[in-house]
Amino acid sequence: MKIAIPIVSSTMNEARLDIAEAEEYADILELRLDYLNEINLERLFSFCQKPKIVTNRHKDEAGPDPRAGFKGSEDERKMYLQRAIELGAEIVDDELIHPLGLKKSGKTRLIVSYHDFEKTPKYEELKEIYERIVDRGADIVKIATMADSPDDCLRMLNLVAYSKSNGQDIVGICMGEYGLLTRICGSLYGNVFTFASMPGKASALGQMDAETLRSICKGLRIE
Repeated sequence: MKIAIPIVSSTMNEARLDIAEAEEYADILELRLDYLNEINLERLFSFCQKPKIVTNRHKDEAGPDPRAGFKGSEDERKMYLQRAIELGAEIVDDELIHPLGLKKSGKTRLIVSYHDFEKTPKYEELKEIYERIVDRGADIVKIATMADSPDDCLRMLNLVAYSKSNGQDIVGICMGEYGLLTRICGSLYGNVFTFASMPGKASALGQMDAETLRSICKGLRIE
């Protein structure tokens, strides 16, 4: 199982330290630009030895953390993500609801993401959201919703399995306490990676710390 660890630092110096700590456990780093008070992409990239997802969340897609969500204009938000592509970021995250019209180049892959912080839609609605993301030309579909029951997780995992059967890369995750099943078992259904965090530095509700997640997956023989 591949684990992406979000970097939710407020300053560049904090990011350098957090990246160094996270790289012991991460297969991928998610650089959350919207948390940073100042952004220097060249310097930020120089800290990273592992592959990078560059994310710059619109405030409506950033979740309940008051620190999250880009404070500038949409043109500025796009500028940073487009520059990340020019600098060779492995993956850049655009959003279904607040699209920026990013132009891919080189080897950069595009995530198109959708978040629902209140509920997990019915399966038919999840599939419709999935199809809209695929139509946007996403290399990786990302759908993250809030789970209120184990049934919510099963719907999400069914969608992940459907995507895998179509040869489409996906990350389908449920947030919250009930969502742990998707974070632990998602790779068995077809998730290309999952998200975990360093202790006390989660970017979403229900996000486990990476060391614990690796230990659980090792015990369950989930690769």
